[in-house]
Amino acid sequence: MPDDASVNFEEGKTLFDNRYYDDAISKFRLALRQNPTFSDAHYFLGRSLLEKQLQDEAVGEFCEAI
Repeated sequence: MPDDASVNFEEGKTLFDNRYYDDAISKFRLALRQNPTFSDAHYFLGRSLLEKQLQDEAVGEFCEAI
């Protein structure tokens, strides 16, 4: 059974793929509250932030992802 962070991450990816970036950001942030070292969530949060033209925040998330 997947953990809550994984469920929120997958929901975030679906929202991201459908260009619901604000909702995706919320899901990725929730996943990261549940698992702060979830690198894929940091990466997709960064991509979502880039789509919202929030480059500085995105860079921080990309750094956390690696």
